[in-house]
Amino acid sequence: MKISKALFLLSVMFTGFVFDNPFINSEELKILTGEKWKGTLTYLDYGKNKFVNIPSDITIVQSAEDSNIYFFEYEYPDEPHANGVDTVVINDEGHKLNDELIIDKKNNDSNNYITLVTQKNGFDNDKKAVLKHTYVISEKKFVIAKFVKYDNENDFFKRNEYSYER
Repeated sequence: MKISKALFLLSVMFTGFVFDNPFINSEELKILTGEKWKGTLTYLDYGKNKFVNIPSDITIVQSAEDSNIYFFEYEYPDEPHANGVDTVVINDEGHKLNDELIIDKKNNDSNNYITLVTQKNGFDNDKKAVLKHTYVISEKKFVIAKFVKYDNENDFFKRNEYSYER
């Protein structure tokens, strides 16, 4: 009897752990596809140590071959030479975007949006850092904010933010 109670408690703890891991599915990102988003990129200019705003648009297209792949087509009307495409892949059964682990997800049903936070180790300004992205996803608003925390530092700072509406 004691063994079965212990196994039951372990299974409850394990099940809770598995289902508490935040994830995203293809349908939740699909809301971003369709017409072009208009907005701005605000980024920290390290040389001047101040934030700079530039116009930015984005079109998001879901791959026809794989529903877990999205193409983020960035446009900069004042700087078209900087236009580019990022491929965003839902990996690890929805627990990662590209190689970034999803560490938090909140559904705000009353306002119909999702807030998603990803994190990975990487580099910023040629320094080792923890990189964190926050995504706010809804039908009318889409935000991607990047935060950086250098090794041996305690706090994150905002590196850039794309803010779009349609």
